[in-house]
Amino acid sequence: MNNLWEIEFKAGRRVFHINVNKVEFEVGDYVIVAAERGEDMGKVIREYLPTVNLKYAPTAVLRKATDDDMGRLNFNREKEEES
Repeated sequence: MNNLWEIEFKAGRRVFHINVNKVEFEVGDYVIVAAERGEDMGKVIREYLPTVNLKYAPTAVLRKATDDDMGRLNFNREKEEES
């Protein structure tokens, strides 16, 4: 499994994160990653491509998202649509 993955977040923002914990996931899975203010959840888009030149130090993938994480994501999306 590759160690560097592109993760997509809210509003289409994409950032590479490193899989230091050897978490098992596939493209399309949601994962929890280390973020500036704690944790964030995003969707795995693709493996690192050698042609990508990173200008930042990638943070860690912490774990695969649980059913509870997905429930919170869906709840938050519904609340955003209501407002």
